[in-house]
Amino acid sequence: MKKLALGMILATTAAAVFWAAAPEVNRPRIVGLTHIAVRVHDLNTSRHFYGDLLGFQEAFSIDTKHTAVMQGGLAQDQVSAVYFKVNDRQYIVLIPESKPEEQRFADYAIETDNAEALRLYLKSQGYKVPGQPAGKGPTYDLAFHMADPEDTAFEVMQYTPESLSVQSVGKYLSDERVARRLLHLGIPVSKPETGKLFIDTLGFREFWRTTSPN
Repeated sequence: MKKLALGMILATTAAAVFWAAAPEVNRPRIVGLTHIAVRVHDLNTSRHFYGDLLGFQEAFSIDTKHTAVMQGGLAQDQVSAVYFKVNDRQYIVLIPESKPEEQRFADYAIETDNAEALRLYLKSQGYKVPGQPAGKGPTYDLAFHMADPEDTAFEVMQYTPESLSVQSVGKYLSDERVARRLLHLGIPVSKPETGKLFIDTLGFREFWRTTSPN
């Protein structure tokens, strides 16, 4: 079966309203894309690429005990994730691989102004979401994880006053960085249900597609 690779822009307009079998439910606002996470084989080599060559600064890390560390340069065996800052709301996250054959793409995250309300909204639309309410992680954001119909993992996040991103506003932003914004995300699509989730339910806009022979 051919797969489509869809490029989608995240909606940043006011909350849309959708109809379900139950009473009207308002969808919380989707603010944008907060991070793209990739697995890396050699953390220092990747630091050189994203930092020295592309100009992004290392803002904070999550250590192997899942505790936030507000310093850069930790060794590969000390971290589970390293955040390179694109702007005050967006990051490129490097995750040291567990084994070489792992897929390089790890996940991505979208920002909402109410993570728990969006979890309940998606549940009301028939999507599989965690049974527990959105909770705070090591970076002090409210979040939950789920997967789309292609089984591609993504995270839904809400920044809080305690979020490391909020606490570091205006910091770790080099004038030498090659981009100031993560504008779009491309994902593989082979099922109509995937387009329904992102376009009809979450309100994203498709702006580009191509086909793959596989």
